[in-house]
Amino acid sequence: MNEQIKGFEEAYEKALADFQKALRKPWEAFKKALANRDTNAIDQAWKALQKALASEAGDIEALKFTIITWSLLAAQPINDAWASLTGEDPMSVKSNSIVRSEVLWFFLHMMDRYAFSIGGPEVRATLQDAIVENAIQDVLIASFDTSHAKKGFDTKEWLSRMATSALEEFNEAGLDYSSCKTLGVEGKGDFAREGTILGKLAARINHLVGQGYNIQLRLLIWATAVESLSKSRLKEQVEKTCNILR
Repeated sequence: MNEQIKGFEEAYEKALADFQKALRKPWEAFKKALANRDTNAIDQAWKALQKALASEAGDIEALKFTIITWSLLAAQPINDAWASLTGEDPMSVKSNSIVRSEVLWFFLHMMDRYAFSIGGPEVRATLQDAIVENAIQDVLIASFDTSHAKKGFDTKEWLSRMATSALEEFNEAGLDYSSCKTLGVEGKGDFAREGTILGKLAARINHLVGQGYNIQLRLLIWATAVESLSKSRLKEQVEKTCNILR
């Protein structure tokens, strides 16, 4: 949990560097609730943080932060259990990057689905343009420490190339998810069904890291994503933002 909090702290500091000090109190309350693993406190603190974010930076920025925060939250338990479930100890940079990216693609895809269902194609396109690339860039900045880069290394250009590559990966993932008709919480064994969105998420990560038939890993990915999606209130946040844009 300490590593989880540290990751959020770094992401928060970089992604929200320009926000006003009024956000500090709700952020600290949310961080404390996470550390205490208090479900009700997490829910209440998250609502307060979302309200403050929307007030300080607008609903679109608050929606982007929801996606970044909960994709990081969903990835952490997978990272924590990685060595015991896969035998890869320590977890490689490549595996860590795949998990982090794929969970982010999942949350961005869910935003896309919710936005299309609630607001239609034009509102969905507006949210995609406002959030997808910026969320990818923010996660890249939060994930890589470039402060120790060699003199003359063009950090900005490198991040730009990484972001372009990541956007291509997200678009590919979106095409893969487009064949899924259900979320994957409807029946027993959905975590192993690649025809569902959550089953597809678990399968994509497993295949990309060479763990295609690791059922325990698939189940953990599915369970973590289900919990984080629920706690994030993503659909509620998308609906609120769509109503404002329409």
